[in-house]
Amino acid sequence: MKPITKVLIIEDNCIDAELAKREIEKTLSNTEISLIDTENELRVALTKDKPDIIVSDYNMPNFDGLSALRITRHLSAFIPFIILTGSVNEDTAVLCMKSGADDYVLKEYIKRLGPAIKGAIKSKKLEKEHHLAVFRLKESEAKFRTITEHSADTIIIVDINENFIYVNNKCCIEIGFTKKEFANMHFYDLFSKEHKNVYDDFFRTLKNGGSISKELIIERKDGTSFPSEMNAIVLPDGTIYMSGRDITQRKLQEEELNNHRSHLENMIQIRTNELAEAKNIAEAATKAKSEFLANMSHEIRTPMNALLGYSELLESMVKEEVQQDYLKSIRTSAKSLLSLINDILDLSKIEAGRIELNYEFVGLNIVINEIENIFRLKCANENIELVMNISPNLPDGIFIDELKLKQIIINLMGNAVKFTNHGYIKLSVYTQNPESIILSENSFNYCDLIIEITDTGIGIPEDSIHKIFEPFHQQQAKNSKKTKGTGLGLSITKNLVDLMGGNITVNSKVGKGSTFKLVFPEKPFIEEMTSFEKKNQLDTHNINFDENTILVIDDMKQNRNIIADALLNSNLKVYEAENGIEGYSIAQKIHPSLIITDIKMPDMSGFDLLLKLHSNTKLKNIPVIAYSASAMKDQIDKMIESEFSGILLKPIEVSQLYTILMNNLPYTIINQSIENTNKDQIGSDSNKIENLSEFIFKLKGEPFQLWDELQTLKPMNKVIEFGKLIVDLSLDYKVGFMEDYGNELIDAGNQYNISNILKLLDKFPVIINNLENKSNKI
Repeated sequence: MKPITKVLIIEDNCIDAELAKREIEKTLSNTEISLIDTENELRVALTKDKPDIIVSDYNMPNFDGLSALRITRHLSAFIPFIILTGSVNEDTAVLCMKSGADDYVLKEYIKRLGPAIKGAIKSKKLEKEHHLAVFRLKESEAKFRTITEHSADTIIIVDINENFIYVNNKCCIEIGFTKKEFANMHFYDLFSKEHKNVYDDFFRTLKNGGSISKELIIERKDGTSFPSEMNAIVLPDGTIYMSGRDITQRKLQEEELNNHRSHLENMIQIRTNELAEAKNIAEAATKAKSEFLANMSHEIRTPMNALLGYSELLESMVKEEVQQDYLKSIRTSAKSLLSLINDILDLSKIEAGRIELNYEFVGLNIVINEIENIFRLKCANENIELVMNISPNLPDGIFIDELKLKQIIINLMGNAVKFTNHGYIKLSVYTQNPESIILSENSFNYCDLIIEITDTGIGIPEDSIHKIFEPFHQQQAKNSKKTKGTGLGLSITKNLVDLMGGNITVNSKVGKGSTFKLVFPEKPFIEEMTSFEKKNQLDTHNINFDENTILVIDDMKQNRNIIADALLNSNLKVYEAENGIEGYSIAQKIHPSLIITDIKMPDMSGFDLLLKLHSNTKLKNIPVIAYSASAMKDQIDKMIESEFSGILLKPIEVSQLYTILMNNLPYTIINQSIENTNKDQIGSDSNKIENLSEFIFKLKGEPFQLWDELQTLKPMNKVIEFGKLIVDLSLDYKVGFMEDYGNELIDAGNQYNISNILKLLDKFPVIINNLENKSNKI
C-alpha cells in the first residue's frame, strides 16, 4: 500500500479550495488534505501535522501566500511549496520563486496544478537527498580528519600521478616536512637514489594488484632514513591511500631475538647430539647385553643340563650318606642356578624384543584346571587353603597367548604361596563389559578378562609397592627370612602383561595380605569352543577354485609360506612380496584377482597400501584381505572402516583361508550341485501393493543408482546404506517381501558375508523385472 501524502491547502475561498482538492486527488492516489487560512493554523500544522506539500493562495484577507512561504521555509527547507493565485504580476512571481516557492499556478490554469505538485515533490526529494549526501560527506570527512590526525601511523594520500594530496600530523613529525611543503612534493621525493628501484616496484605492484604491504626505506628532510612498513590501496577514483609505521625498534628487537634464537638453537643442537649419542651408546650396550644373554640360552643350559643330570645319576649310585648330602646340595644349587638363568634370559628376551606372542582361541576352563592342579598340592603342603572363585558365566574360549597367560598366573600364584604363612590363596576369574562385533563371517564377542590373585600373606609396605615390579627387587618372605630367588618374577610378569595389552595393579596391606589384579581389555571370546571349531571346519578338498592369481604381501617369509603352502594344490597361483612398496609394484604388473596384505609392515602399512590401490583406477576393484596378528577391537574396527574385503587373523587355519577366498573368488564345489537362485519369488505380497507402478519407479531411482555403484566396489557401509534405502521405501508402500530383502542385505553387510551380498545384489534387477511383469498384467 502506498504511503499517505499529506497536503496542506492555504485558501480562504471554499470553492477555489475544492477545485484545488479535486486536481490534487486526480494526481495523488492516497492523500490526506487539510484546509487552513491563518498564520497560527499554519504554524501548528508545520510543527504537528508536518505536511508533505503545501498549496497556498497568494491573496487572502488576513494572510498572504508570501508570508506563508517565508514561515514554511524558516521551519523547513524541504517541504514543496506551490503558489496558487488568481492573478500575479511578473515581479511578484519572481519574488515568490526567490523566496523559495517551487512553482506557481494561475487558478485559470488549475489543471496544471497536478503536474506542478508531482514536479515539486520530485524536485524537493532530490534536493533533500543531495543535501543529506553533502552533510554525510562533510561529516565523514570530519571523522576521517579526526581519526587520521590523531593516528599513531603515518597517513598519506597521493593522486594518480603520485603527487601528495593529504598527509597527517604524524607524517609531518616523522618525516620532517610541513603540510605546505608536502603539497608541492611527489612521493618519489621520499626515496634516496639507492632505493629508487624499490619505489618503482612498489607502485608497479600496487597498480597491478590494487593493494600492497611492503617495507620501504623513507628518507627524512634532514637526510636520515628509517624503515617503514607501508600498506597501500588504490581507491576507486584512482587516488592511493597509504598508512605507514616506523619499524626501526621492531627490527632491532627482531635482530636481537634472531641472535638469541640462533644461539639457543646451537646450544640445543649440541645438547641433542650429545643426548642422541649417549642414548645410542646406552641402547647399543643394552641391546648387546640382552642379545648376548638371549643368544646364550643354549650355551648356558647345556652345561647346566649335564650338571643336574650327572649329579642326579651319582646320587643314585653313591651309598654313603655324607656323599649323598653333598650331591643333594649340588643338585639343589644347580636348580636354583637354572631358575636364576631362566629368569635372566626371560627378562633379556623381553628387553631385546625377542618375545613373540601366539594368539589363538584357548579353552579358558582347561587353563584354570591345569593351574589348580599345580597349586592344589603346593598349598596343601604349606597348610594354606586354595580357593577357586571362577565365574559360572565365563566363556569357554578366549583369544589369548595360552603359554604367556599360564606363566603370568603361575608367577603370581607362586609368589602368593611364598609370602603366605597361613590362611588362603584365592584365584578369581571373571569377565566384564561384553560387546559384540562382526568379524568376517564369524560373529565374535569382546569382553574384558579379569584375573585376581588374593592372599592372606605378609603384605607389602605402601612405600614399597611402586618398587615391586623393578628387576631384582625382593620382599622378605615368611618368618622374615631372606627370600630365595632372583627378584625378577614380578618384573617379567609385568612386562608380559604389558606386551599382551593388559594392565596389572596391586592392593596390599601389611599383615593382611595382597591382591594382584590383571585386566586384559577387549579380548575376543566364544561361548562354546566345540561349536566354533565345527563352524570353522571346511572340507577344502571339495573346493575347486577357478584359475586366478593371488598376491600375498608380508614382511615375514614364514607368514607368506603358510598361505602359499595351503594353496599349493589349488588352481590359484600365488605371488609374494615382502613389503607394501614391492607389493604395489607387482600388483601393477600382474593385476592379481585378490591381494592378501599384512597390516603392520615397514615403509608402507597395509592401510596405506589399500589407499594407494583404491586411488589407482586399474587396481581399485581388486579385493584386498587384511592379514593381521592383532585382535584388539580398535584395530579390527579400523580394518572394517578402511573397507577391506575381508580379515584374516594370525595364526590362520587352512579352512579359514579357504572361507575368506570363497567369499571373493569364483569356485565350484565338487560332487555337490549348486542351487540356482536366480528366480526370485515375489510372493503374494505383490498382489496387495498399492501404486505398484509408482513403487517400481521409485526402485529404479536412487536404489538402482546405488546398486549400479555396487557392481564395481562393495564397501560394507554402501551395502548397508542400500539395504536401509530398500527397507524405508518398502515401509512407505507396505511391501513386506521387499522389506525382508532389505533387512537381509543389512544383515549380510553387518556380518561381512560377501557371498550372501553377491547373491542378494544379483536378485535386485530380477525383482524389478518380475514386478514390472506383474504390473503389466494388472
